[in-house]
Amino acid sequence: MGTDDVFAILHVLMKSSNNSSLYLAGMSMVTGMQLDTTNSIKILQELQAFTNIFTTTNNGRPLLFDTHDPKGLIPAESHSFLEGDWYVKRWKEREENLDKLLGLPPLYGNETNLMKVVSGKDFTNEMFKLLSNYRNDPISILAIGPLTNIARLVIESGGHNLLKETVNQIVVMGGGVNIKDTSNEMNGAEWNFYCDSISVEIALNYFSGRIVLFDLLVANLDVVNDTNAQDILNYASKFNYKTTSIPHFMSELLKMSRASATFDLVASFYFTNPELFTFESICVEIYTQFPKQGIIKQVDCSISSRIMVKRAVSLNRNAYLQHVKDLFTPTTFKNNQ
Repeated sequence: MGTDDVFAILHVLMKSSNNSSLYLAGMSMVTGMQLDTTNSIKILQELQAFTNIFTTTNNGRPLLFDTHDPKGLIPAESHSFLEGDWYVKRWKEREENLDKLLGLPPLYGNETNLMKVVSGKDFTNEMFKLLSNYRNDPISILAIGPLTNIARLVIESGGHNLLKETVNQIVVMGGGVNIKDTSNEMNGAEWNFYCDSISVEIALNYFSGRIVLFDLLVANLDVVNDTNAQDILNYASKFNYKTTSIPHFMSELLKMSRASATFDLVASFYFTNPELFTFESICVEIYTQFPKQGIIKQVDCSISSRIMVKRAVSLNRNAYLQHVKDLFTPTTFKNNQ
């Protein structure tokens, strides 16, 4: 779990405190950036134990799901961010120690009322049990990592239609439609899609027409530059937040890197400020075989078997930067003082 993942989760939590139609029902861990989910679960539980931010949702504490497939859907065909020199040299140590850098105290084992962690072996059963509560109120999924867990649900769904009855849309941060990710020296695929391309194909095929795609065209590192990040931090420094507040952790994440306010955070704004984006419906094809695994391209929609997605094609960047800055305004979140 990276800094932008945590920022996006905090953003959803903050907005859910003031929006009766937006709440966090669960979080599903997946590998890709790291080789296991232990550290990600620990960070989220430490955040909960140290703060009250996970009790702001309308339905109480969300469930925390471990992955059924810690090595990808098909281990021999899966990959990791650790294959990239850019990640190993610049990010690995930081994100493995993210809880310490955020100043989170360790868990001592006597904490009460922590989020329930659903084990990997119980992932599908418990996830279907959760989804069954939303037959009359379909949910949205924000997918900010590899799509392994979504593909697992599709595979295990069998002949019933629970997924299609309960999942209204999947907002995906990943891929680069006809765009090369220069940080991936293997083949130029965006990393979330590269890590488990077979899962991408399964998930996008099954939910064709209900995918909102934030690929590298809009959700990229250039959304926030160093000057923008410093401007936001200068604004945040005007206020004295408790060290247990969401704005405090957001500012600490932004101090670590401007990337914290890019990628996944951009996608999360679809739920709160969809007017920031323009979209077009396109059809795509995803490659799953070496040497093109994870590469996605636009194709002709006249062929019936194509995957249809709603792709974000532009972002009002100035308005986005203002909205990010507004997250630090004291009135934005009722527990940020």
